[in-house]
Amino acid sequence: MAQTKSTLAEVLNEVAVGEALLLAESTAKIPAAATAVAIEATGGNLIKAGLRAGDVLVIENSAAAEKEVTFAAGESPPSLRKGEGTVVVKLPEKTQTVIVLETARHFDKSGNLAMTFSAGSTGKIAVLRFKR
Repeated sequence: MAQTKSTLAEVLNEVAVGEALLLAESTAKIPAAATAVAIEATGGNLIKAGLRAGDVLVIENSAAAEKEVTFAAGESPPSLRKGEGTVVVKLPEKTQTVIVLETARHFDKSGNLAMTFSAGSTGKIAVLRFKR
């Protein structure tokens, strides 16, 4: 399968100061009211330009086993951190993992964020942005 490409609007959830976004009560699922896209375990996911420093990535692992997500090394010039390499994050079974990424380390020249998932990964991806 090909990589799933999403615009920022497809995954963005803005939260204002003093507001809350309930992520889960008794399950590890991103709520239906939140804007999210499905994990593409075969081809990976790419969030197109628009992410910025301070955005929070929420990944729901709905699989009954631990999985991993790999964030590709970026090439976002003129950053000094662009050559730091990939990062692998473990996703415990049936959980949500909140990840804050360094934009200078993981974005490509166009500001895209590429990620790949271990085989059999299922779940959703959302982005939280806190309004100022």
